[in-house]
Amino acid sequence: IIKQVKEEQSKDETKGKNRSGYGDFNEGICQKSNIVKCTEFHCKMDGKKFRSVEKEFNRQCRERDILENKLILGCGAIPSTSSSYFDYLRVGPDVSLKFDDVWFMRFAHRERISTKVTLQNTIYRSIFNKHLFYNDPDVFLLRDENIELNNKQKEALLTINALFGSVLMTSDNIATYNDKTKEILEDALKLFKDAKDIKYERDNDYIHIEYKYNDKIEKITYDTVRGEIINGR
Repeated sequence: IIKQVKEEQSKDETKGKNRSGYGDFNEGICQKSNIVKCTEFHCKMDGKKFRSVEKEFNRQCRERDILENKLILGCGAIPSTSSSYFDYLRVGPDVSLKFDDVWFMRFAHRERISTKVTLQNTIYRSIFNKHLFYNDPDVFLLRDENIELNNKQKEALLTINALFGSVLMTSDNIATYNDKTKEILEDALKLFKDAKDIKYERDNDYIHIEYKYNDKIEKITYDTVRGEIINGR
């Protein structure tokens, strides 16, 4: 179970002051979860001073002492400075319900919400995986409601997450999956567990991926523009 840890402010009706939610965090989340997700670690402007990732981590989590032996999943942190703090790290932006999100968001920074962007980050930042930390590629989505990804894009998202990530999560209610979708998920879970010797090579708008699975070499081609696997699985 992934629990999000953040300093929540609750209103003290008696004294009319804001207070920290650390009490609930200490007594609840840390005792019930094996993995704790710490988010909002972007360097923040505080007046004329920048908070470092370390200071932001210490502010939210009271250093690592409070987490005891829990695994920590960081989100929104800089990869190059995160290996000392997190066991797992999100390596790209949030998945979007539309492949490249709405048009006006495409003028924003490169880490904007976008399935198109995060899938390429999942592949290219796989060099960190199991070396600096375990990579979290964000969620896969296979549901049919409230989503604009087509079926091929959803399957590509799941497959690439399974091949290049060390965390496989979804925000779907998997109890609503039909038999075909369950088969797709089960196949990806096997791929997540058993695929080895994963390699990739960029060729303009295409990424050629090769891996060993069930003692065979399999090859797929991912189209970064369409967001679909066009050859292979």
